[in-house]
Amino acid sequence: MKAVFSQDGAAIDAIGFGLGPLCEEIAPDARISAVGELSVNEWNGFAKPQLSLCDLAVSDCQLFDVRGCRDVRPLLERLPKEKRLVVSFRCETGQRPDVAPFRGELHCVPTEEEAGALSIDDRYVVLLDVPPRLALLSALLGSGRPARIYAVFAQPEAQFFRTFPTRDHFKWFYAFLHQHRSFPLAKRGGELARARGWTEETVHFMAKVFLELDFINEQNGVISLVHQPAKRDLHESPTYRRRRDELEAEHQLVYSTYEQLKRCLAEMTRSQTHEEANVSWT
Repeated sequence: MKAVFSQDGAAIDAIGFGLGPLCEEIAPDARISAVGELSVNEWNGFAKPQLSLCDLAVSDCQLFDVRGCRDVRPLLERLPKEKRLVVSFRCETGQRPDVAPFRGELHCVPTEEEAGALSIDDRYVVLLDVPPRLALLSALLGSGRPARIYAVFAQPEAQFFRTFPTRDHFKWFYAFLHQHRSFPLAKRGGELARARGWTEETVHFMAKVFLELDFINEQNGVISLVHQPAKRDLHESPTYRRRRDELEAEHQLVYSTYEQLKRCLAEMTRSQTHEEANVSWT
């Protein structure tokens, strides 16, 4: 292993024989504590000080960005079994072929209570999938002080093609139903979606939101407006809130840069009220 240590504008080269495998154990921006002996490196008539490394340590929580990993078996196999803590927020993740061999140690935590009850102290926490809401991850990270976090954050391919309708989309759809009074959603939902440049799933999503808000009735695949419905906000729909929370989690955890992700996770740990849960991040 070769490294350069710097402080206050000064730098020194370092070399550690037999320490190469440790490179996979150190996050890109980790703050490292090193033990070594000072020596002189002579090369082509030049001499300069050098640190001969004996050992390295990282005391802060390390974040390893492995998003996009399609097969987690190699990752899990190289982590010590006594250290690794395999976590999913969606129980169907355990059915994946690459996860199945580790199903016996997989912890599925679909609720905040279950996430907060999991002990993560000094563990190598592997986050397999994207939580349906950020509060789940916040509850997990508030339950202890992990040594490492491996961010996989896989998600079903179908979710990549989902959209979140704007309020203008909902307004148009409501006006459309008001004009037609009733609409055979089951038979012509796809036709309407194509005409508007939407996915059929988007049309059915908006219809479900309207159903939950008592804006429409549905019978045998035909939807119709409720006469003079009570005024309600879209956020009152559980389906709307669930989709909103899912997209927020995807934005923060999947589409963020490494620095943004690290900052997001660090803020989650700092938001906890328990002093022992505050984690130093590299």
